[in-house]
Amino acid sequence: MYHSRTQPSRSEIQRAALGDIYRRAAGAAQELVSSQGRISPADTPAYEAQTQRTLDSAHWFFDHIQDAPGMLIPCVTGRPEGQHHVTVCGLLGSVIQATWSFMLAARARGIGTCWTTVHLALEAEAAEVLGIPYPDVAQIALVPFAYTVGTDFKPARREPLDLVTHWDRW
Repeated sequence: MYHSRTQPSRSEIQRAALGDIYRRAAGAAQELVSSQGRISPADTPAYEAQTQRTLDSAHWFFDHIQDAPGMLIPCVTGRPEGQHHVTVCGLLGSVIQATWSFMLAARARGIGTCWTTVHLALEAEAAEVLGIPYPDVAQIALVPFAYTVGTDFKPARREPLDLVTHWDRW
């Protein structure tokens, strides 16, 4: 006999709430980026096309993030606000490396991931949804993950290496 579940699970409710938080935070982030202008000085048709593809992907992501079957939210004990730059870099360094290792291991198993920090604009709300003690624990990212559809991945266009790499001195 087939039994259908009528009530969403706690994780489904949490993912839906995080999707709502993410969309609201994305709106705030988009306004900030629009008011500040571009990050890259490149102004070529190829750069414009890459930027448009990235924006199209981001807009799809905003609408579907809650559909990811899993989300990793790496955290650190302590809050970086008011800390010295060296302390913040040390605090973030270990969790970023561990998360990147998780992402590489997932990819080796056919699972796609995406590092995003948009939700941090509303970090306290996300902490409440997840039961994270916000005053004591800082979220570093949100990494949704799922099996990929297809394998025809392509590298994104990048700035020429000589524009972003310095040898011996700046």
